Amino acid sequence: MATINNRIILNDVRLDRVSLAKPYQGRPNKDGTLPDPKWHVDAIFAEDHPQLPAITQQIIEAVNRKFTTDPTLALEQIKANNKLPLHRGNIDRAGKPQYANKLFISANANLADPPNVVATENGVNIATQGTPIVLTPANPKFPYAGCYANVALEFFGYDSNGSKGVSAKVLAVQFLRHGEPLRGSSVVAATEFGIVATDADGPAPAAAARTSLL
Repeated sequence: MATINNRIILNDVRLDRVSLAKPYQGRPNKDGTLPDPKWHVDAIFAEDHPQLPAITQQIIEAVNRKFTTDPTLALEQIKANNKLPLHRGNIDRAGKPQYANKLFISANANLADPPNVVATENGVNIATQGTPIVLTPANPKFPYAGCYANVALEFFGYDSNGSKGVSAKVLAVQFLRHGEPLRGSSVVAATEFGIVATDADGPAPAAAARTSLL
Protein backbone atom coordinates (compact mmCIF):
# COMPACT_ATOMS: atom_id res chain seq x y z
CA MET A 1 0.00 0.00 0.00
CA ALA A 2 1.17 3.50 -0.76
CA THR A 3 -0.10 6.72 0.80
CA ILE A 4 1.27 10.09 -0.33
CA ASN A 5 -0.04 13.38 1.06
CA ASN A 6 -3.58 12.12 1.77
CA ARG A 7 -3.54 10.06 -1.41
CA ILE A 8 -3.81 6.31 -1.67
CA ILE A 9 -2.69 4.07 -4.52
CA LEU A 10 -5.22 1.26 -4.50
CA ASN A 11 -3.53 -1.85 -5.84
CA ASP A 12 -4.86 -4.60 -8.09
CA VAL A 13 -8.46 -3.59 -8.72
CA ARG A 14 -10.65 -4.35 -11.71
CA LEU A 15 -11.88 -1.41 -13.74
CA ASP A 16 -15.31 -0.72 -15.14
CA ARG A 17 -17.17 2.34 -16.44
CA VAL A 18 -13.83 3.61 -17.73
CA SER A 19 -13.69 7.12 -19.20
CA LEU A 20 -10.01 7.93 -19.55
CA ALA A 21 -9.57 8.42 -23.30
CA LYS A 22 -12.50 10.82 -23.44
CA PRO A 23 -14.64 12.21 -20.61
CA TYR A 24 -18.01 10.82 -19.63
CA GLN A 25 -21.04 12.98 -20.41
CA GLY A 26 -23.88 12.31 -17.98
CA ARG A 27 -27.57 12.40 -18.70
CA PRO A 28 -29.33 15.78 -18.89
CA ASN A 29 -30.42 17.40 -15.64
CA LYS A 30 -34.11 17.85 -14.86
CA ASP A 31 -33.94 21.36 -16.27
CA GLY A 32 -32.52 20.06 -19.54
CA THR A 33 -28.98 21.31 -19.02
CA LEU A 34 -26.07 18.92 -19.37
CA PRO A 35 -23.83 18.17 -16.40
CA ASP A 36 -20.15 18.90 -16.72
CA PRO A 37 -18.29 16.03 -18.43
CA LYS A 38 -16.01 14.02 -16.14
CA TRP A 39 -13.16 11.58 -16.30
CA HIS A 40 -14.25 8.44 -14.47
CA VAL A 41 -13.45 4.92 -13.32
CA ASP A 42 -15.10 2.36 -11.09
CA ALA A 43 -12.46 0.43 -9.10
CA ILE A 44 -13.83 -3.00 -8.13
CA PHE A 45 -12.26 -5.17 -5.43
CA ALA A 46 -12.99 -7.98 -2.98
CA GLU A 47 -14.54 -7.27 0.41
CA ASP A 48 -11.37 -8.61 2.07
CA HIS A 49 -9.00 -6.39 0.05
CA PRO A 50 -6.02 -5.63 2.31
CA GLN A 51 -6.30 -1.88 1.73
CA LEU A 52 -9.92 -1.61 2.86
CA PRO A 53 -8.97 -0.32 6.36
CA ALA A 54 -6.82 2.39 4.75
CA ILE A 55 -9.68 3.38 2.44
CA THR A 56 -12.03 3.60 5.40
CA GLN A 57 -9.57 5.78 7.28
CA GLN A 58 -9.07 8.07 4.29
CA ILE A 59 -12.85 8.60 4.03
CA ILE A 60 -13.19 9.31 7.74
CA GLU A 61 -10.31 11.79 7.58
CA ALA A 62 -11.98 13.52 4.62
CA VAL A 63 -15.13 13.95 6.72
CA ASN A 64 -13.10 15.24 9.67
CA ARG A 65 -11.36 17.83 7.48
CA LYS A 66 -14.58 19.13 5.93
CA PHE A 67 -17.02 18.94 8.82
CA THR A 68 -15.03 20.12 11.79
CA THR A 69 -17.98 21.04 14.04
CA ASP A 70 -19.56 17.57 14.27
CA PRO A 71 -17.87 15.07 11.94
CA THR A 72 -19.55 12.08 13.60
CA LEU A 73 -23.02 13.41 12.83
CA ALA A 74 -21.95 14.39 9.31
CA LEU A 75 -20.63 10.87 8.64
CA GLU A 76 -23.89 9.31 9.81
CA GLN A 77 -25.87 11.61 7.50
CA ILE A 78 -23.57 10.84 4.59
CA LYS A 79 -23.90 7.10 5.15
CA ALA A 80 -27.69 7.32 5.47
CA ASN A 81 -27.95 9.22 2.18
CA ASN A 82 -25.53 6.90 0.33
CA LYS A 83 -23.16 9.77 -0.41
CA LEU A 84 -19.95 7.79 0.07
CA PRO A 85 -17.62 6.88 -2.82
CA LEU A 86 -17.36 3.33 -1.44
CA HIS A 87 -20.26 1.08 -2.46
CA ARG A 88 -21.48 -2.49 -2.33
CA GLY A 89 -21.76 -3.96 -5.81
CA ASN A 90 -24.77 -6.09 -4.89
CA ILE A 91 -26.70 -2.92 -4.04
CA ASP A 92 -25.43 -0.10 -6.23
CA ARG A 93 -24.61 -2.17 -9.33
CA ALA A 94 -27.15 -4.92 -8.80
CA GLY A 95 -27.45 -7.39 -11.67
CA LYS A 96 -23.95 -6.73 -13.05
CA PRO A 97 -21.86 -9.91 -12.60
CA GLN A 98 -18.53 -8.08 -12.32
CA TYR A 99 -19.82 -6.31 -9.19
CA ALA A 100 -21.40 -9.35 -7.49
CA ASN A 101 -20.17 -9.75 -3.89
CA LYS A 102 -17.61 -7.01 -4.47
CA LEU A 103 -17.00 -3.48 -3.25
CA PHE A 104 -16.24 -0.61 -5.58
CA ILE A 105 -15.15 3.00 -5.50
CA SER A 106 -16.65 5.40 -8.01
CA ALA A 107 -14.05 8.08 -8.79
CA ASN A 108 -14.18 11.18 -11.00
CA ALA A 109 -11.97 14.03 -12.09
CA ASN A 110 -12.90 17.38 -13.59
CA LEU A 111 -12.49 17.89 -17.32
CA ALA A 112 -9.61 20.32 -16.85
CA ASP A 113 -7.73 17.93 -14.56
CA PRO A 114 -7.42 14.60 -16.43
CA PRO A 115 -5.88 11.63 -14.60
CA ASN A 116 -2.43 10.52 -15.65
CA VAL A 117 -2.61 7.12 -17.37
CA VAL A 118 0.44 4.90 -16.92
CA ALA A 119 1.68 1.58 -18.33
CA THR A 120 4.95 -0.31 -18.02
CA GLU A 121 6.75 -1.25 -21.24
CA ASN A 122 10.24 -2.76 -21.42
CA GLY A 123 10.81 -2.03 -17.75
CA VAL A 124 9.91 1.66 -18.07
CA ASN A 125 6.73 3.52 -17.14
CA ILE A 126 5.22 5.49 -20.01
CA ALA A 127 2.27 7.80 -19.44
CA THR A 128 -0.12 10.32 -20.90
CA GLN A 129 1.60 13.06 -18.89
CA GLY A 130 5.15 13.81 -17.84
CA THR A 131 7.21 11.16 -19.66
CA PRO A 132 9.32 11.35 -22.83
CA ILE A 133 7.32 8.48 -24.36
CA VAL A 134 3.60 9.22 -24.50
CA LEU A 135 1.01 6.54 -23.82
CA THR A 136 -1.96 6.80 -26.20
CA PRO A 137 -5.39 5.11 -26.23
CA ALA A 138 -4.21 3.01 -29.19
CA ASN A 139 -1.80 1.16 -26.90
CA PRO A 140 -3.24 -2.25 -25.86
CA LYS A 141 -2.23 -1.43 -22.28
CA PHE A 142 -4.34 1.72 -22.15
CA PRO A 143 -6.76 0.87 -19.29
CA TYR A 144 -10.11 -0.51 -20.39
CA ALA A 145 -13.24 -1.89 -18.75
CA GLY A 146 -12.31 -5.35 -17.47
CA CYS A 147 -8.57 -4.91 -17.04
CA TYR A 148 -6.79 -4.76 -13.69
CA ALA A 149 -5.00 -1.64 -12.52
CA ASN A 150 -3.47 0.34 -9.70
CA VAL A 151 -5.46 3.53 -9.08
CA ALA A 152 -4.29 6.68 -7.29
CA LEU A 153 -7.17 8.31 -5.41
CA GLU A 154 -7.83 11.30 -3.20
CA PHE A 155 -10.91 11.62 -0.98
CA PHE A 156 -12.59 14.91 -0.07
CA GLY A 157 -15.75 15.99 1.70
CA TYR A 158 -18.30 18.37 0.18
CA ASP A 159 -21.43 20.24 1.23
CA SER A 160 -23.53 21.37 -1.71
CA ASN A 161 -26.63 23.27 -0.61
CA GLY A 162 -26.87 21.14 2.51
CA SER A 163 -26.21 17.87 0.71
CA LYS A 164 -23.18 16.43 2.47
CA GLY A 165 -20.98 13.74 1.00
CA VAL A 166 -17.52 12.38 0.30
CA SER A 167 -16.14 11.99 -3.23
CA ALA A 168 -13.13 10.19 -4.64
CA LYS A 169 -10.96 11.97 -7.17
CA VAL A 170 -9.07 9.75 -9.61
CA LEU A 171 -5.53 11.11 -9.90
CA ALA A 172 -3.87 8.41 -12.00
CA VAL A 173 -4.41 4.88 -13.31
CA GLN A 174 -1.66 2.35 -13.98
CA PHE A 175 -2.41 -0.66 -16.16
CA LEU A 176 -1.54 -3.85 -14.26
CA ARG A 177 -2.72 -6.79 -16.35
CA HIS A 178 -5.31 -7.80 -18.91
CA GLY A 179 -8.74 -9.10 -17.95
CA GLU A 180 -11.83 -10.18 -19.80
CA PRO A 181 -13.11 -7.01 -21.47
CA LEU A 182 -16.43 -5.71 -20.23
CA ARG A 183 -18.61 -3.29 -22.14
CA GLY A 184 -16.85 -0.60 -24.14
CA SER A 185 -14.96 2.16 -22.41
CA SER A 186 -13.90 5.63 -23.30
CA VAL A 187 -11.81 5.92 -20.98
CA VAL A 188 0.08 11.59 -10.02
CA ALA A 189 3.02 11.14 -11.82
CA ALA A 190 4.28 7.93 -13.37
CA THR A 191 7.17 7.90 -10.91
CA GLU A 192 4.74 7.33 -8.03
CA PHE A 193 4.02 3.84 -9.36
CA GLY A 194 6.33 0.86 -9.23
CA ILE A 195 7.29 -1.16 -12.29
CA VAL A 196 4.85 -3.90 -13.30
CA ALA A 197 6.31 -7.38 -13.74
CA THR A 198 7.04 -8.44 -17.31
CA ASP A 199 4.25 -11.05 -17.32
CA ALA A 200 1.87 -8.14 -17.89
CA ASP A 201 3.23 -7.98 -21.43
CA GLY A 202 1.20 -11.04 -22.48
CA PRO A 203 -1.67 -10.74 -24.96
CA ALA A 204 -5.11 -9.59 -23.92
CA PRO A 205 -7.72 -12.37 -23.65
CA ALA A 206 -10.51 -12.61 -26.17
CA ALA A 207 -13.68 -10.71 -25.32
CA ALA A 208 -16.12 -13.08 -24.25
CA ALA A 209 -13.30 -7.85 5.01
CA ARG A 210 -16.33 -5.61 5.43
CA THR A 211 -16.07 -2.03 6.52
CA SER A 212 -18.25 -0.34 9.11
CA LEU A 213 -18.87 2.46 6.60
CA LEU A 214 -21.31 0.21 4.72
